[in-house]
Parts: sequence; structure tokens; C-alpha cells
Amino acid sequence: MSVFRGIDEGDLLGPNLLEEMIGVALEEGVEVFSIDASLQDYIAEDFAKICKIKNREEELKYRLKLEWPEDFNDKGDREQEKSRLRDTFIRGGIAKHSNLSHIMKRLREHDDVIVGLDTNVLLDCAITSVLMDEFYAEDFPNWILLVIPKIGMAEIENKANQKFTGPPNHPRLGWPQYDGRIGQRALQEILELDKKDSDRPGLSIMTVGELKDPETVKTSDNWWKDSEIRSQFQKFLRNISFHKGTYFISQDRVNVMMSGAEGTEGLYLQKPDLKEFESGKISKEEFRKFLYELCVQFGEIKVNGMGGSNPSFQLSIFWPEKHVSDWRESKLKIKNLKKAM
Repeated sequence: MSVFRGIDEGDLLGPNLLEEMIGVALEEGVEVFSIDASLQDYIAEDFAKICKIKNREEELKYRLKLEWPEDFNDKGDREQEKSRLRDTFIRGGIAKHSNLSHIMKRLREHDDVIVGLDTNVLLDCAITSVLMDEFYAEDFPNWILLVIPKIGMAEIENKANQKFTGPPNHPRLGWPQYDGRIGQRALQEILELDKKDSDRPGLSIMTVGELKDPETVKTSDNWWKDSEIRSQFQKFLRNISFHKGTYFISQDRVNVMMSGAEGTEGLYLQKPDLKEFESGKISKEEFRKFLYELCVQFGEIKVNGMGGSNPSFQLSIFWPEKHVSDWRESKLKIKNLKKAM
């Protein structure tokens, strides 16, 4: 029986179908999945080898195995992709922040809390992938308001509009480049937080502040944008006279320190080092999320199975007619499908 029965070239896969495919492939005896990633953002034609997932005694074990093609020889670009891999592991819920227990201890000091979100927290989807489970692991806080300054929303929108402008005949011309994909993924995160969900009692989200000059968001003056983000959150707090249980959370240490100096307690989410999770165990659901987030990082990936039904296919995060609903539902397009006989 083929694991791809009913799936055709060009089909869109939602999370449930992708997870079912993985599960059936493992049951049919696939021993190893190797994952390669596209580097077309750098105009490198060959794929990089990223990792292997081994099927061992009803559990999955992964190991990063970074092998870069010869036409991707810039050391700075390689280090950049390694750094982005850490963010991919965070978005996938596999890597946790080093000081997560401290952060949750502070948030649980009050029954009701208001949390201002820095842009980088949304870009790494740290709320749904890391903090959400922690929020509901205890009975408190029982009411959480997530506040997004509008300057942060504008930063995300600016990123989401970034497109690939490579050679005229390049197959990704006009497609979102890395910043574009990350920006659109952050918008997906906001849409996810904004939807009604009975499993998230007491969670609300709102935007605050004004955007007087949209062009300033496109500049490289990150210090100005950070200052404005904090200012908009602090002005909101002054207007509602809510004095306890208020925090500003960021993955930027300086931004957190400045928030504390300006009167709002800052919580610094410390990213782990990539070496801490170069290998480990991973569940089927985490594997599916990992594939999705790798597509966000690289645009396209190849998934090759060895042993058993031996499936082989590519997954893409973007296609020209992609709709908002496809982002909401975390859909991927399947390409170069090779069905097992």
C-alpha cells in the first residue's frame, strides 16, 4: 500500500494530512528521513543537507547534519543559516528558551497580567510554540492580555512584503524572500492568537499606539523602532492605570534593560544555543511542525525516505495563488512526488 494513496503532484497538505503521511510511512517501515533545503534565496542551485530523522523503537531521533553545496561557499551566509535554524527549532516548539522557568515564575506572580510583545517574539512565534503550553500548565495567571504596539505590526508588515528580486529568469522571482516568509509567518502567528479558542480561556490580544510615519519602519534605525515600541506600550499602560502584573517581553537583552529603566518590568527570553539541540528525540507532531518551519526558513525542502515504502517529495511554503486561508491552515504544496510502487 502506498503512503501517498489519494495524494497527487501539486496538492496542498494541511497539518493533519502531513502528519498522517509521516505516521503511515513510519508504520510501513521507513527507517530514515533525510531532509535537504533549498538555497535559491542565495541563487545557489543545489540543496543543502540539513538533518536525518531515524525511526527507532517507536520513537524518532533527529540529528543535524549540515552539508553545504560547493556553490554556497560564503562563510557568513552559512553561519546566518545556522543561526536561523535555531529560530526554526523555536518556532517548531522543539527548542525552549534557556530561562523559561524564570519567565513563567514572574508571570505567575499575579492572577491577571498584561504582556507587551516585542516584534522579535512574534517573528519567532514564541507565544504559540513555547509560552502557550506554559501558560496553561498551571491555573494562573487566569487572565492574559497580549499587547502588540503598532510600530511592531508595521515592522512585520514591512518584512512580509519583501520579495525575491534575483535574475529575471529565476524561478522564485517575485516570491517572498526569507524576511518575507518570516514576516508572513508572524502574521500567521497573530491570526492564530486572535482566533477564538475554548482551550485558551482568559487570553486576549490587541494592538495599541499610532503609526505616524510608515516610512520610518523601513529604515535601519532599529534603536528608534525599539524605543517607539516600548513607548507605545508604556503609554497604553498609563492610559488604563493598570499598575501590577505588567511586563514587556523580548528576545533582545538591551531592549529589556531599557524597558526596566523606563519603568516597565522587562522579561528577557534567552534563546538557547544551537549546540544544545543538534540532536535529540522528536514526536511525530513535532516532526510535522519541523518540516513546516524548515519550509518557512528555506522556502522549499526535499524529504527522502529510506527503507520501507521509500517516499520522496518536495514541500513548498509558497505558490503564486496562495491565499490567506492557506496560511491560517498551515498548508504546504507537495512537489516532485515519487510514489512508492
